[in-house]
Amino acid sequence: MNKSFLVLFSLLAFFFCSSSASAQGSQLATDQVAGLLKRGDGSRLAIMLNSRVDLDLPGSIGIYSRKQAEEILKAFFKRYPPDDFILKHSGQSGEKATYSIGHYQSGAHQFRVYYLLKPDGDAFLIHQLRFEQQS
Repeated sequence: MNKSFLVLFSLLAFFFCSSSASAQGSQLATDQVAGLLKRGDGSRLAIMLNSRVDLDLPGSIGIYSRKQAEEILKAFFKRYPPDDFILKHSGQSGEKATYSIGHYQSGAHQFRVYYLLKPDGDAFLIHQLRFEQQS
């Protein structure tokens, strides 16, 4: 009985530790993306993109390759350089995905930002990124 309890306890501990590590990884990735948005760093943001990414930015809506998305993001940040980005909310959705909602400020332009991260091996990659201009 003691041996089976020890095995069960070990399995549960492993499960909770791996779940905690996954949660920490998604939070780290969420914060990293927020920092890159705050700096307007399209090149480094592109490193965190999935090989195909769903983008919705002013003038560019569609599913793009990582390289195409990088060029679109660089052009966006050049046109709308960041004054600030504030992460408002993050949470978990299905398939261990993490979503985040924030506010991007560029001069008089304000955008609501949404991004979706999904695990890919040990990393979390951006699968969706949207900038909705606020009136």
